[in-house]
Amino acid sequence: MSRKTIKDIAHEAGVSITAVSFALNNRPGISEQTRERILDIANKMDWVPNSRAQSLSLAKADAVGLFIARQPDSYTSERFFFNFIVGLQETLTHHNYDLVFHTGPDLEAEIATYRTWWAQGRVDGVVVVDPIDGDPRIDILNEIGLPAVVVGNDVPNTASIIGDEAAIVTTLADHLYDQGARTIGYVTGIPSLIHTQERIRALENYARERGLTALVASGANATEEAGRNAIAELLDAHATPDAIIFDNEILTLGGFNALRAAGKEIGRDVLICSCEDSPLCRIVTPSITVINREPAAIGRQAAALLLDVLNGKKPRLEKQEPADIIIRDSTGKLPQKDEEVYK
Repeated sequence: MSRKTIKDIAHEAGVSITAVSFALNNRPGISEQTRERILDIANKMDWVPNSRAQSLSLAKADAVGLFIARQPDSYTSERFFFNFIVGLQETLTHHNYDLVFHTGPDLEAEIATYRTWWAQGRVDGVVVVDPIDGDPRIDILNEIGLPAVVVGNDVPNTASIIGDEAAIVTTLADHLYDQGARTIGYVTGIPSLIHTQERIRALENYARERGLTALVASGANATEEAGRNAIAELLDAHATPDAIIFDNEILTLGGFNALRAAGKEIGRDVLICSCEDSPLCRIVTPSITVINREPAAIGRQAAALLLDVLNGKKPRLEKQEPADIIIRDSTGKLPQKDEEVYK
């Protein structure tokens, strides 16, 4: 009779191989009822552990992986990722863990890297960024049993950290409304990202409640070029915006230059603001109104959540505190427009 494997147990129990691994190794991530059912099936099948596999599973890499699946010009100049990685590394170093950092063009490359890391025992867990609806990475990580923390989405049975994306947009929109804006544009980077979709919905809901016009221009990436192209699209729209929210400071820079090239006086003809701050937003004239988030703090939180899982604690969700707005010169009071139509 052939030796029974955890794949046989998973088939009999109707669960994933990862769930069987969690049950047999007394790890969190499944319900007690499921754990007991799996253990009962394993006993009935006379399953015994493979000592070689156990020794491999017990070996620790003392490293955590991070893969950014974007084109380089979409993140290399962006403050968020740099500061996020600094915060991540700070907490990992404090706990004697290394950070293994890779980049690539798409999710296929990311998933292939996860499989390689797992097969070679390179990392003990991974940090997943830029989540999307129906994210294929989560199923793959569960399949191979590689622990993860997801930044930007609440994933069941997985350590997660989320922010209030709707509050970011509505805080900016409230300020723009108070300054006289009635047609608000929103320039996004990658439209498939969950946080981008949440921000779009928030602005559209806000506009409906206030009787405003919301315009959305999305690019393939969060680059200066994408910001310039989005402004060309918005200025060509039927209702030209008198205020524009940008997803980050790099899009803002592209939009800033495009608006000036189009003869618009920023802070008077059109108001602009960014969902992310950076020194760039402070040194341009006029300086840019922003949401003051701390990406390094998010990195530290993500590392702590993942390390807890690696130390046997149950995965949990953490929510970031709402971020404040910093009001600068780019969102001055718009002049009253009586019967004149803004162009």
